[in-house]
Amino acid sequence: MRVETKPEGFAISKFYPGALVSSRGVVYEVTEVSVGDPIYLDQEPYEQIREMIEIVSEIDLPEYPDLSGKSTPQIIEMISEFNTQVQIHRIGGALAVISESLKMFRCSFCGYFSELKFFKYGICPKCKSRPIQSPVAVLKIPASNLPNPEIVRPLGIRWCRTCKASGKQSIYHMIPGHGSRTAPLANLLWECPNCHNTERIFAPRNYKLGFLSEEYTQAITVSTAIVKKVGQELKHGGLLSSLVKRCTFIPEVEVTSLTPGYRVGASYGLQATKRFPNNRIYARQFSTKGIQFELDPRAYDECIDRARFVYYSDEDVFDNWEKTEIANPIFEPAEQDLRLRRWVLHSFVHGLLSMISEKTELERNKFAGTYDHRKNTIMVYDNEFGGIGGVESLAEDPDSFLDYLELCRHTIEVCDCRFQCPRCLYKHGCGEINQALFRHLLGPIFDVDTTYV
Repeated sequence: MRVETKPEGFAISKFYPGALVSSRGVVYEVTEVSVGDPIYLDQEPYEQIREMIEIVSEIDLPEYPDLSGKSTPQIIEMISEFNTQVQIHRIGGALAVISESLKMFRCSFCGYFSELKFFKYGICPKCKSRPIQSPVAVLKIPASNLPNPEIVRPLGIRWCRTCKASGKQSIYHMIPGHGSRTAPLANLLWECPNCHNTERIFAPRNYKLGFLSEEYTQAITVSTAIVKKVGQELKHGGLLSSLVKRCTFIPEVEVTSLTPGYRVGASYGLQATKRFPNNRIYARQFSTKGIQFELDPRAYDECIDRARFVYYSDEDVFDNWEKTEIANPIFEPAEQDLRLRRWVLHSFVHGLLSMISEKTELERNKFAGTYDHRKNTIMVYDNEFGGIGGVESLAEDPDSFLDYLELCRHTIEVCDCRFQCPRCLYKHGCGEINQALFRHLLGPIFDVDTTYV
């Protein structure tokens, strides 16, 4: 068994029960996770995270107990009971295996198709070429329509019926058909190596053929950042509008990230949310360095008004988004306000993360961000314990900080996307699954006019 170690920030977003992870071109399923040290949260950060988890997903967490007026023994008892309901732990270790759904492989040269155990020593028993993981059957209807659905199902070994009728036994190989090269899965065929009989490959009912990917499972993670020490104020040189009240370097910020579950499915329409067993929540807590941006509370109305103006020729498109995501009558006024704040703040975080890697010349996963809708602040920070010098290099050099903001500003202005876009706001590993991102909300913040095609 091969053992690999990963940074904690990577582990919390990738290694949890049910997750699909890839290593050296092979996809595995995480089947076991051992818990590490527990993490205890005070009421304020817990309630903030709980509120955001509920708005980001369908996961409901219990409220923090009201300890006012209680004696010390009562407080101890209530906290102890609460900690049994909400078990927050670091990840101790994880075991990923090739599960039943992932065990089928095929030869990349001759098409021989069988279970992994027949590909001894990593070579095809027929032609000695390298095997690769086979396509799988992926659920094609909303996962919420079925009770406890399998998202991925294996394609089983098939015997040639023509050979069987003549008293022979032959297992089908998997070969590409003669159709369009742009839709290879639609053209897959079973072929008998003996009689060369062919049959189309069909997925089971409610499923479709798909390439295997760890993106079928994505962790839901919400973070909070508590400022421990305040550094110098940073000048943005007019590259941000007056809606940004201040930018501040934070030499010590405590970040807590909670992952209570994950989404499964290949697209937004087919996704479903799953909780971890036994009310388990996987967490990460570390001290790092960051830069905090504080918004004027009037920014939210200006942001949505500007976005509405951008869509003056497509009013139906904007109205449909607003009535679905913000001003939905099923939401109370307070929740409508919270949802608008989430869209603005989350988009702002991604806008600032879009160019931080390019300016600091560090990997994208070395940075992360979060927001506090109650204080109208966002925080971008080094995603490692103690910091790695990324945000600090921007804070210490005013010219670098201005260059960084100029890059972010330019990206928001020149991109031509409508909503989510890999070129500007999309971030791999986003704890909110890259939802609630709308570039045109950022026009008033960066003081630019945005357009789309």
